[in-house]
Amino acid sequence: MASMQYPEWPPSENQPALSYSNIQVYDRCRRKWFLQYLRNYVPRDIMFDIAIQRQLMPVTMLAGAIVDAVVKMAMRRYMRQREWRPDLHSDARLALDHFVQHSKLFTMAIDNRERWPEKKHTFLRPIDMVYYEGEFSETQRASTMGVVDTCLTNFIDFMKSEDLHDCDPEGWRIPESGDKPNPWFWSGEIPVYAGYDFAVVDGRQLRIIDWKAGRSERSEYGARDQLVWYSTFAHKEWQFEFEEMTLQAVWLQEGNKITRATAAAELSEDMHRRWSSLYAEQGAAIGTISRNPLDYEDLFPLTEDVMACYSCQFKSCVGRKRLQSMYPEVIRAEQMKLGDDDIP
Repeated sequence: MASMQYPEWPPSENQPALSYSNIQVYDRCRRKWFLQYLRNYVPRDIMFDIAIQRQLMPVTMLAGAIVDAVVKMAMRRYMRQREWRPDLHSDARLALDHFVQHSKLFTMAIDNRERWPEKKHTFLRPIDMVYYEGEFSETQRASTMGVVDTCLTNFIDFMKSEDLHDCDPEGWRIPESGDKPNPWFWSGEIPVYAGYDFAVVDGRQLRIIDWKAGRSERSEYGARDQLVWYSTFAHKEWQFEFEEMTLQAVWLQEGNKITRATAAAELSEDMHRRWSSLYAEQGAAIGTISRNPLDYEDLFPLTEDVMACYSCQFKSCVGRKRLQSMYPEVIRAEQMKLGDDDIP
């Protein structure tokens, strides 16, 4: 497969590029967005803790991360060698072990006040449960692997049912691994990430598939929006017309349920307008805080969903104290659980 070329990344530290995760975090909690993306303005009294917590992956995202890593590894192997890895489920268990070991080494380095390698691994991130609780519980391991096994079984079934399992992969497109840049493009003057999962080119027809390891309930609108996002990228960078595209989200945990989206110029134009408005809003907030760093609490308020702070990796944020104040029984239950886990 020929190396895919993307524009030279703009050397700007002032404002993060837009991505689907950027917008999700911004919509759900402005304070979390501030802590995640604007590291230069974090208050000194929590700067060190936040720098550590920024690297953590919530355990709720672990199953999806493993599925994504194993599926892409398997597909890249098939593209190179025309054969699948013999056992994706064993690969997934090995990936989980890597995540846990990586998390323990990270925690050890922080405890010893050692410098953690600045170069990021291609897919590994330390798990917040291991960092905060010291261990990855057997209950969580079983729960995570239950989801992963279901997704991988359904992935194989989907590839076979769609005649993709044994086909010529010449037209397959998957983002490259290693130090290669994530797919991105310019939407006007806005840099936009477009980390699609899988695309198939057949002549002048393009099929974009987005693997979903979660549940579709309350998520299908976002899945369609994400597919339109990728169609905008494909139109701009790959020069496909919108009517030549098929867009599908495949819910691997739900028996390969398919959510379809329409690729259309008017939808892409509407998305660009939303990007422009949001990027300008974020830019204005960054400009304000650069002049008045102490105003970050007003500029980036906490989410009104207090329970969202329970699963957030930023436990140095005052949202955690708010949760403890409003729902002390939740924190007590968590502390009791930690105490039970320490008993040999």
